[in-house]
Amino acid sequence: MKLDILSEIQDSSPWHDEDHEHRPITQATEQGLPADELGYGCWRQVEHHGAEEFSLSSAPELLLAALSQRTSRIRLGRAAVLAPRESNHPIRIAERAAMLDQLSAGRAELGLARPVPPDWRLFGADPETVRERTGDAFEAVPKMWTGDMWCTAGAGALPSAAPSALAGGVQPGVLRGGGLGRSRGAGDDVVGAAGDDGARTGPDDRPSGGGLAGDFLRAEAASGSAPSPAALVIGRILQGETVPDDEVYQALSEQNSLIVGSPDTCRKNLRAFADLGIDRLMCFQQVGALPHESVLRSIRLVGELIPEFDG
Repeated sequence: MKLDILSEIQDSSPWHDEDHEHRPITQATEQGLPADELGYGCWRQVEHHGAEEFSLSSAPELLLAALSQRTSRIRLGRAAVLAPRESNHPIRIAERAAMLDQLSAGRAELGLARPVPPDWRLFGADPETVRERTGDAFEAVPKMWTGDMWCTAGAGALPSAAPSALAGGVQPGVLRGGGLGRSRGAGDDVVGAAGDDGARTGPDDRPSGGGLAGDFLRAEAASGSAPSPAALVIGRILQGETVPDDEVYQALSEQNSLIVGSPDTCRKNLRAFADLGIDRLMCFQQVGALPHESVLRSIRLVGELIPEFDG
């Protein structure tokens, strides 16, 4: 099981100076250095727009390009590109990913996703066609990497590269319709569906998604149980309440889907995921207002466990 890093570049208020946006962006590039040194599998950068303190990662390809020049081993991935062409045209998706693959000497990974409603509204996408447009990107981008320029008239040549591809936040039907599973002729395996996130539901209002993530969400929905202590604590924090650190830790540590605690506790919970057959697990360490030094310490402590799982 490889351990990856998920980066949102969060910028929690209250803000005390005008440098509050610049600081976490530059700190993210510093956090990539120990991740590279310790053997994390991939740095995965999200894409959000207008998300304010939740995420400053509105141009993830630029941050990944910067990391490509300061690292040598860790793979660099998008988690994920908002795929409908109103957000990112397939030509630009293919071009940017291929260029990153060149800059990083073949370390690029590409994730594509169907955006959530706030992004539809921001870019003027039609909710009735957003799923179809996402499928179009899955169909077009791999073809462009392998020389089929059927949708690139007038765009010129693309860099010759084919990053590994990952599907995130989409329903299995999009994958089947999009052709991502077909051979791209580039020698790299295509990574399968990563499943949906908890915010999306299928036509019958049940959580949807592939793999273990989809199974977990459907089981949770079917149970009809009340919100977990972790969900209640997170809700209180989001509403602006100051919750004592001990209470937050207790609630989070009791939920097996979250890994928080001492190295021994993390080792035990990581082993449970590895035993389930999970082969990639994303670590989310730059959360909220955590100081840069604490994030670096967490990256190093978890990184020391990597040899036990990446065998």
